Amino acid sequence: MINKSMKYGILQFTDEQREAITTQVLTADGKLEARVASYAGSEEYDVVQLWVGSSQDENDGKMVLPKFVVKQPGNELAVAFSRGDFEQLDGEKAWFGYRVNGGPLSALVGIPVMLTVPNPHA
Repeated sequence: MINKSMKYGILQFTDEQREAITTQVLTADGKLEARVASYAGSEEYDVVQLWVGSSQDENDGKMVLPKFVVKQPGNELAVAFSRGDFEQLDGEKAWFGYRVNGGPLSALVGIPVMLTVPNPHA
């Protein structure tokens, strides 16, 4: 049996975003943009919901709104987190993932959040 979470890769962020989430990598309205890569078995109207947590433990995170709907299977899906989804993790590493149609959580990606904390790489 195939582990369904294995077919979902990590969310795709820019190199600058992966270094640290700073105010400079957010959109003007405070969103952190990302992309869900095409995944095996994607279908029109699949529902993608984002997850953010303080560790890789699923219980240390939460699903966040809005949900995103696949309109073109086989293509990347643009998604975005609101600043409020992760700002409480300022100075820590936030973990980002997603679910498709309420299924298992995708592979996670951890990124330091440096909204008010000085970025040591700046």
